[in-house]
Amino acid sequence: TPTISPTKTPTSTPTSTPTNPPFDLSKCESYSVAWLGDIMLTGVCESAKEYIDNGAIKCGIDSCPSQCSVCDFCMKSLSCEQGKMVPSASPSISPTSTPSETFDLSNCKSYSDIWLFNLAETCGEEETQVNAGQSSVSTSAECRCDDAERKIANGFITCGVDVCPDGCTVCDYCLSLLDCEQPNTNQ
Repeated sequence: TPTISPTKTPTSTPTSTPTNPPFDLSKCESYSVAWLGDIMLTGVCESAKEYIDNGAIKCGIDSCPSQCSVCDFCMKSLSCEQGKMVPSASPSISPTSTPSETFDLSNCKSYSDIWLFNLAETCGEEETQVNAGQSSVSTSAECRCDDAERKIANGFITCGVDVCPDGCTVCDYCLSLLDCEQPNTNQ
């Protein structure tokens, strides 16, 4: 019968820290919530900067996946140029002489950058309040989604009717922040 006897020398060495799977920029869903959280808490894409600093994201080479506005926003705000894409021989959008007055909530890419910019401008900033002419107290300001609020006020978004597209974290966050209920789609 076979037996196993212990050896005096271990065959493998334990690691001091657990290893995380390598970062994959193409998997937006794996980092979008954390990056949006960075923007809301500090106004800066801190996690994205760490990935750039440690070489997991290579500026000028790596590109954000399509429909990942938080990635686009962070790369732009950190001056990290994305890899070059070959332009199409025939443009898919033709310029018009008058600006469009339409808004499509289902097209996350069309508004996500401005909504992220609104959050980056307002989240994490401090307001100074004066207490009866005495000392001042700094408090954290609330995040705002000014463009989303305007779209609701102007009737482009109908709370209780319109639904954010799947995977559009900034839409979900802004509409929730503005108490704009979305219909329950799990019925």
